[in-house]
Formats: sequence, structure tokens, C-alpha cells
Amino acid sequence: MVDQPGNNTVAARECLNNSELSSTLLGPIFRLPKAGVIRPGIKALKKSCTADDQKIYSRMLEEGATWDEIDRSLGTDKNGKSKLIPENVDYFTIRPEDCKNSDDARRLHDFYADPDGKIRSLPVWFSINEWYNIIPHGLRAFGKTQGIRYHSDLIEKQDADGRKEFTRVCRFPLNVEPGKRIYGGRRCGERPCDPNNCPEYQSGSCKFGGVICCHIPGVKGVGVWLIPTTSWYSLSNIKSTFEIVANLTRGKIAGLVEPSADSPSRFKTVFRIRKVSETVSMIDHKSGNPTRVEQDLIHLDVDIDLTELAVSYNGHKLITTGFSSAALLNGKNNGTGSHSSLLNKPSDNSMDKSETNATTGSKEDKNPEPGNTNKTLGEDAGKLFGLLAAKFDTNEGIKAELERLTNRNSFFELTDNEAKTAIDALTKSAKKQCDPPSDNGNEPDEVKELKTILTALCEGEDDIAVKLKELTGVDSFEKVTKEMAIRAIEKMTVNTLNDF
Repeated sequence: MVDQPGNNTVAARECLNNSELSSTLLGPIFRLPKAGVIRPGIKALKKSCTADDQKIYSRMLEEGATWDEIDRSLGTDKNGKSKLIPENVDYFTIRPEDCKNSDDARRLHDFYADPDGKIRSLPVWFSINEWYNIIPHGLRAFGKTQGIRYHSDLIEKQDADGRKEFTRVCRFPLNVEPGKRIYGGRRCGERPCDPNNCPEYQSGSCKFGGVICCHIPGVKGVGVWLIPTTSWYSLSNIKSTFEIVANLTRGKIAGLVEPSADSPSRFKTVFRIRKVSETVSMIDHKSGNPTRVEQDLIHLDVDIDLTELAVSYNGHKLITTGFSSAALLNGKNNGTGSHSSLLNKPSDNSMDKSETNATTGSKEDKNPEPGNTNKTLGEDAGKLFGLLAAKFDTNEGIKAELERLTNRNSFFELTDNEAKTAIDALTKSAKKQCDPPSDNGNEPDEVKELKTILTALCEGEDDIAVKLKELTGVDSFEKVTKEMAIRAIEKMTVNTLNDF
């Protein structure tokens, strides 16, 4: 008996609501627990419905009934089909019955709803890096009795250069021999996926669809929120956003969130998902002619200046910050105390020494200038500290070099100009020990950046040559190519962050 095509929307909804079936829609690549379903639209009455149907629909909607309850109360139309159809709107629908914890629906509305009570945008973050796991998608066809009949899948391969390539195939459940027990679940067959020549796709029973898997600040639990969509434009735009951000953050998508007192959820994310009305091009499959229609698409945007994001993940900044943080937390002190003691707030030189309390014999710090305790470390002073902490093993060495460069004994006393001058002097002094730039004057910026990093972090020409050889395989900057410099900086970044 051949299974007849089933309603694609109803079957997709069942896959989302049934945790055992969710893998059929989400795919076998990466399976995440579900916190709830956020729908990009509503269920609306068909134009053929009567006034009585409209009254039932409106009343049950106000009472908070589920779409299934409304559907059952309305009955079927003259063709035996549901009187409800999906309708895309300019807001997201979050209903208690779609959430693992029904209180989450109220909580999300309290945090993120517009004045009219509708949610049109949500801050989101992701716990995995691969875009194809965050937005699993594909073509799928459902049957009335056996569930999913066909679904597309991606087979990952590597080309000769080691880059990932994906080939789309069509999978379908194989018939099981009566009386035979199957170990490991039902087997699937495989065939090429060619929608242009596929009878299921051409008849409309196989359709495109996907799910956005995200986390939302302010909601507890390990589960992800699922936002289903059948829009190719939406998922294509989201994929492009991931690729842009990943290029700036050296591939990092997961965990881009930080505390924020200004946000109602107390957290700020890089990403925000929203509904946006756009005019898009489509092919009218009946006439074969192109047409333009208005659609409410799902967009993934960023809530920060991309320049700020790019600067935050600059290789030089990551390495310097990593060394500075490692020095602060772990210290290269050889038993002489943490470098963080050098970052104490300054006080008057005649009064900052510890004095013995005549009564208790204990020591107490005197500070006659309380205003000094509110001083903060300047950005350039912090950079200077990171460079010196990476070069010297003891507090005494750092302090001596600080006094030599600035005639100061506290990083907090440095002005921005003094700190910048010291950094320039330190860098220029180290550069004198390096190979001169190539005669052609076309040294790539990446090679210059690598030279700046190594001259600031290494001691002496021999130390620089050893480190350069270790990172690039050559012992002279004249031999370093742009690609070698990029790989060296990335390697230093990864190693520094791993050590930290």
C-alpha cells in the first residue's frame, strides 16, 4: 500500500511538538533539547468561512485556546480540510502551550513585547558554532500514515585542500520485511536530490523548510527555542549574517553574550532576531513568470557596531590581552608576588609606606588622598603593563622598566601620552634588533603586525628569531609571506587563549 501525501504544515508541527520525532525535521547532525516553539505567524480563517466561524474563532482566541482546539471546534470545510491556514504576520507568536514551561511565554512578553503586546524582535545567542546546526533545513515530504516519506540531507566531504564540501541527497525509509526485527531503528535508502526532476517536489508534496535554534536571555534552562520557517530568503539571510560575524570573530558564533545592567534580562547579546517586511522576487509556478510580493521575513541582525566586534577579535589585541590577563591571574613572579601588586592605586610617596601600629603590632596602609582610590587604569597604561608583564618575570623588573621609560613608579599615574610614548619607545627599541623591512617597501600589513607582536613580547634578536622559526618555519621576516603571518598570528592567539 502506497502512503498518500500528507499535509506538510501539520506534519511539520507534529515533528516539532513530538520530541521523539524532532530529529526527522531537525536532522541527525546535532540534536538539542527543546525549550519551546516560537511561531513566525498565526492560524487564520479561510476566506470561505462563515460569520459563525468568525465568532467561534475570535472567542476561542481571546480565551487562549490552542490552534488544535480552535481547529476541532470549527470542524472541516466542504472538502474535508481544515478551515484554518497559516498566515505570516509582522510579529512572533509565543503561546504557553508551545513552551516546556508555560510561564516562559509570559516572561518573554514581559521582557520583549512592544507597547501593543506583540513581540517583533528578540535578543538571541547560540551555544554552537556551525551555522548548519543552528539553522537545520532541507526539503521534506510527509505521508498521511507513516510520517516523513522523503527528506533531504547533506553529506560532508573534504576537497583536496581540506575544505568542507556538502552534497545534497534524498533519504527515504526502506520497507521492513514482516516479522523481521531491525537493530538500530529503521533503515533509510538514498538517492540523488534533484528538485527540478523530482515528482514529489514538482507536485508540491515535498517542500522547503527549516528551524532556527537559539537561546534567549532571561529564560532559564538548557533547551533551545525553535523558530520554524519555510522562507528561503529568511534562512539565506541568516546564514549570510553568521558568515560575516564569523569572519570577524575568527569563527566564533557560540557564546557571544555579556552581562548588561541596561537590559531587562540583565544580559546583552550580539545577535537580535526580528520580523522585517520586504518585497521579494518569486516565480509563479502556474504561469512561469517572475513576480514580486511583500513578505514578513525573519532577519538576524547584530546589536553592536561591527567595527567594535572586529577590534575585539583583532589578533594583536587578543594576544596582548591574553598575556596581560594571564600575568594578572597567574603571575610570572618566581616567588616575589603577583604582578597585580604593581596596579595598586597610587598615594602620596611620603605616606604610602606601611607603618607599625603601636598597639597591635600589625601593619596598616595609610592613604592621605582618598580621591586616588577612585582612579582607573587607562587603556594605554593597561597595554603597557601587558607588554612589560610578558617580558619580565618579577615585579621589580617591571617597575624598574616602568621608571626607566616614564620616570613614574605607578601605572595609575601615567597619562595617555606618557603611556603611548613608552609603548613606542619599547617597540622601537625592540625593532632595532629585528631584520630591516624588505627593500621593495611592500611588506604586507600582516607581516608588520607579526613583527610588532614578536618585538614587543620577545627579548633580544635571538629570542625573536627562535619564535619566528617556531611559528613560520623561517628565521627572517623577509621570508615571511602574508599567509604565513596570518597563520602565525592565529596560532599565537589560540595558544594564548588556551593557556589563559
